[in-house]
Amino acid sequence: MSETKHIIELIGGCKSVDRKTSEETIHRKVIFGKRLTVGELIALESSPQAKNPTYYSDLILRKMIVEFGTLTMPVPLNLLLSLDSIDRDDLQEASDKFLESSRGERSFQFLEDNKVKLAFGFNIDGTEYNTVQFGNRINGQDQVEADPLGRGIAGTCFLIGRQISKISTDDGLASIEGQLELKHFESLDAEGLTVLKVGAEIFRQSFRLEREKISRERNGDESVPPVAGNEDERSGDSKITR
Repeated sequence: MSETKHIIELIGGCKSVDRKTSEETIHRKVIFGKRLTVGELIALESSPQAKNPTYYSDLILRKMIVEFGTLTMPVPLNLLLSLDSIDRDDLQEASDKFLESSRGERSFQFLEDNKVKLAFGFNIDGTEYNTVQFGNRINGQDQVEADPLGRGIAGTCFLIGRQISKISTDDGLASIEGQLELKHFESLDAEGLTVLKVGAEIFRQSFRLEREKISRERNGDESVPPVAGNEDERSGDSKITR
C-alpha cells in the first residue's frame, strides 16, 4: 500500500481541554494516511453504532485519519460528531482525495469479457491478482448460503466470490480458476469492493441482456441496446464511493 498522505486544515476544528491544567486546545490539522481493507469494513459494520449511517461514516473516517492536531489516535468519535457540518463535508472530500492520490499510478478499469482490473488486487500467498473475471451465475441456493452472513459487506463479498470464475496477475503469468472464498476478501483494499460490486452487477444483468438479444434475433432485429446506466462504467468513468 502507498505511504501517501493527504493533509487538510479545518476551518473550525474541534476543542479539547486538558484535565490537569484546564487549558483549551483547538485542533484543525487532519492527516489521512490509512487505506482500509474489506476485513476492516466488515469489523466496523458489526459495531452496534454502524447501524446509524452517520456513525458508520465517521467510524470509517476515524480509521483513515492518522493525525488530528495533537489528539491521541484514533480520534474520539464524539469529537468528529461535534465538528461543524462544513468541516465534516471537508473531511469527506479530503478522504476521497486521499483515496485517489494514494493509488499512485495504479488504476481500476472495467474491461471486456466480464473482467475488471483492480488498483490493488487480491493478495494470495504473496501474489497479487489484479484482474478479475466473472463467469458464474448465482441462484437462490447461493443466496440462501449467504443469508447467515447478513445483507451487509460479508454477504455481498460471498456472492461476488461465487460469481468470480478466474483471477489473474497483471502480466497473466499466474492465475487461479474458480470461485473465490470469502476469506480472500478480508485483505482486499476496501475501494476495490466498489469496483467488484459494479462489475458483478454488470455480469449479473448480462443474463437479462442475453435473453433480450435472443428475443430480438428471433424477431429479426439484431440490434441490442446497452444495459442502462453501464455505459460510463465500462469506460472506467464510474465514481468510487464507500
